[in-house]
Amino acid sequence: IEIEGMCGGSVGERGFNADRSEVAAGGIDGQLLTWTLATGKMRVVGEHGEGLQSIEYSPGGSQLAAGSLDGKVMVRNARSGETLAEL
Repeated sequence: IEIEGMCGGSVGERGFNADRSEVAAGGIDGQLLTWTLATGKMRVVGEHGEGLQSIEYSPGGSQLAAGSLDGKVMVRNARSGETLAEL
């Protein structure tokens, strides 16, 4: 998926929340973004130091985990972007 000006121009990873109303995406620039599909509203949830290689919502959709090329996994609040854990 190519999105000009976002995720370094190329979305490498993406994941949907449980009801598929929101999608999270990230790419080589390390930005973690979400889109609400009904409105098209995009938010920057957070940034990693390296490109993202995996993204997953928690079953309830309240948390978002993203793993980057530097081996770090960050768990964030899906709404506020607050970092809850770094592994």
